[in-house]
Amino acid sequence: MQNEKDMHRLIALHLSGEIDPAGQQELDAWLDASQVNRDYFARARSLWESGQRLEATPDIDADWQKVSQRLGLNDAAPAKPNVMVTRMPQSQGAFWYLSRIAAVLVFGALLALGWRFWSMSTVTVVTAAAEQQTIELPDGSEVVLNHGSRLTYPRYFSGHLRHVLLEGEAFFDVVSGQVPFEVASGPARIRVLGTQFNVRNRNQETRVVVSEGRVAVNRRDSDRGEAVVLGVNQMTAVSVNWQPASEKVDAAAFTGWMNNIIYFEKTSVAEAIAELERAFAVSIEFQAGIDREQTITGRFRDQEVAAILSSICATLDLKLYNRNGGYVIGKE
Repeated sequence: MQNEKDMHRLIALHLSGEIDPAGQQELDAWLDASQVNRDYFARARSLWESGQRLEATPDIDADWQKVSQRLGLNDAAPAKPNVMVTRMPQSQGAFWYLSRIAAVLVFGALLALGWRFWSMSTVTVVTAAAEQQTIELPDGSEVVLNHGSRLTYPRYFSGHLRHVLLEGEAFFDVVSGQVPFEVASGPARIRVLGTQFNVRNRNQETRVVVSEGRVAVNRRDSDRGEAVVLGVNQMTAVSVNWQPASEKVDAAAFTGWMNNIIYFEKTSVAEAIAELERAFAVSIEFQAGIDREQTITGRFRDQEVAAILSSICATLDLKLYNRNGGYVIGKE
């Protein structure tokens, strides 16, 4: 489809029963391209079939309110579009035909403005402790959102950038395309065309690990320079004092969380325990005097939290206690 204006016109013609075969083929291709497109079309069809059709000389204020409400727009949408309506001659045959044209044109204009504000709105997905979600983005890219995380993205990618915002951790499988895909997460900005990579934003640091393809990582507050390009099995960790650099890693170790694998590599005890609290939705406390900055390395697959904590405590010569449905780590 050439542009959004054509799409809105074709939707209106389809709903009025006046679309030609070529137009129907073009509309079908647009519907097949995305679930977002199909959802929007369903809303438009519901509006049309509800019997709230526009008259030859419609009330633009009232009709715009109907369209905006049915499309689920927020209160920030304008009161009405700038649509010029001309009263039609009243001869019986011409009046019916011209009123149909007016209805299609005005409905298409309202639909176009509704699409503009609907596509500008965003979707936010939040995962609780011990919860993961798989999300399909408007372009078909897939995101696996780890526990205790938040992903925000537009209902429809338009313009010259596919941009999403991540807090927490997620694995991205980005479909190839001419339009760059960008993730803003903590202090980092990650840009790709099509690849697989993991992003983890915790404690004011964003770690990026590439499983497939290449990604460019930069500081979020920098438009140029200071970038590092990562290939497969390479990682960088962006923080306040980040210097462009990468290191060789096993990407599978950093994406194991999708397969119930918890992996720590020179991870502070404080960070490891915080991760276990998110992963298992459990309270874990420290007694006074515990060095929380000492580090641990380990890989745990399909293990309960008690077993993981017991292993950590044995390694660090600490004691584990049950208390009120949670755990306490101490020295005695």
